[in-house]
Amino acid sequence: QIVAAETTSVISTTNDSAPQATGFTLAITPSATSSKILIMLSAGRQDQSDANLRMGIYLYYDVGGAGYNSVTGGADKIVTTSENTGPHSINWLLSPSTTSAVTVQPYFIRDHGGTETVYFNNSGGRTQMQLLEIGA
Repeated sequence: QIVAAETTSVISTTNDSAPQATGFTLAITPSATSSKILIMLSAGRQDQSDANLRMGIYLYYDVGGAGYNSVTGGADKIVTTSENTGPHSINWLLSPSTTSAVTVQPYFIRDHGGTETVYFNNSGGRTQMQLLEIGA
């Protein structure tokens, strides 16, 4: 099975101490505990005016409403983007070992100094996410 969603909402932060939830979520319910979920995220344009500023992107997931956890098992950024970049993509294979609903949400943070606001989706950007169940 595959599910997909898209947003054109502008999502911004000045937070540089902890990743911030984007509010853009997508859920899938695996048919078997042995299933894996391929997360495919194509995030919209990042903008800011400070040349030294970067944005870190994280992926978090929730199983059955129990609370969000990092897909990497820690607080690791998956990617860091630079100033005024176009769309960036992330692919991640998750093994949630459940048949409960799995909700995925990207988080982001202002990274590498600067004082400006970073935008996860800006300047007419579109962010798309697909979740694909892969049977074991």
